[in-house]
Amino acid sequence: MSKFGERLQRLREQKGLSRRQLETLAKVPHGVISRLESEDRAYPSVPAAMRLAKVLGVTLDYLCGMYEDEDKDEPAQAVAD
Repeated sequence: MSKFGERLQRLREQKGLSRRQLETLAKVPHGVISRLESEDRAYPSVPAAMRLAKVLGVTLDYLCGMYEDEDKDEPAQAVAD
């Protein structure tokens, strides 16, 4: 599972939301959460990812795997030039 899919599933479960409930709250099409969590789809569109992050109460940076911890601004890994 991708880092995005792993975080999405963990955060969704922490909030006590079903996939369908999260899709409704974030206004994403039916089946998107399932595909993201199962790696049938690596990442959603940016607007959809922004809505998912907002509903889950995290930053888009964290949800996408840019940072390891929700409350830190340290990169998950160094980016090579």
